Amino acid sequence: MGATTQSNIVGYLTDYARGIGLGAIDPAANILAPVTRVASPVGKYKRFDDKNAFQVPNTARAIGGPRRRIEFNADDADYNCKPQALEIGIDDQETAGGDPIAIQQLKARTLVTAAARAHAVIVFETAAAGLAAAATPAWSTPSSGNPIADLNAQIEAIVTATGEFPTHALFGVTAWRHFVSHDKVAEKFKSGVVNPATVQAAQLLMAPNLQFVVSPLCRDTAKPGAARSMASVYGANVFLLISPPGPTLYDPSFMKTFRTSESGVEAVKLYRDESRASDILAVDWSQDIQIVSTASARRLTVT
Repeated sequence: MGATTQSNIVGYLTDYARGIGLGAIDPAANILAPVTRVASPVGKYKRFDDKNAFQVPNTARAIGGPRRRIEFNADDADYNCKPQALEIGIDDQETAGGDPIAIQQLKARTLVTAAARAHAVIVFETAAAGLAAAATPAWSTPSSGNPIADLNAQIEAIVTATGEFPTHALFGVTAWRHFVSHDKVAEKFKSGVVNPATVQAAQLLMAPNLQFVVSPLCRDTAKPGAARSMASVYGANVFLLISPPGPTLYDPSFMKTFRTSESGVEAVKLYRDESRASDILAVDWSQDIQIVSTASARRLTVT
């Protein structure tokens, strides 16, 4: 039986994969749980779910008195970036007479995009498990209900809880189809209040700077070996949330993906598996996905 050799980090493939990794991050996942780069794989972050999370500090200082200090407390939450990995084989037959570097790059791209898709699904599952639906509005019947009023009610709830407007409205394709087809929304298109060519849907709501994003992410829900059965990941869900740019350990984003590498690629390694007549490429990274503030988001599940 053939032996396996020790893996070695391949510098040029690591640089290549890191470049791809930045562009491969799923847009919806990066809104729900934006990558927050940390210096150490283990540390503390501010969780914004207690009573004092959004209190406004008194910044006045008496002459000769101390400044008010913002600091981590012993009971602050911990993040722990756990190791993640994927690998793929390059059979000797694939490189025979070809360009081995180009083939390695194609395989590295496959690993990075597969890792990004897996991460995107985990982000949704974490968000859905940790944030119960605040409402289940009936938008599927175009003549009943009012999606505009339903969304405005949840926007107001976020503002009341945090003192901030949500920054994003993230729709699954099913929820988006019901939203744009609903009479209360469609009549705004026809009246010219909203331009249907650009679908500036935020103009309908009380948070005019809200960014609308529709996720096309799908996954195969069939068991291995069964016929493929594709389904939308976000489906009938709508997330309204605070997701500011440049997340840190201190801001009240709804969720965060803590990583030691922004691109999600720490190293690309190469080793030999003689039993399979193949070189094996492996991608390593570490991450921890955490809900930071349930007060900063609302989820609707459309019926």
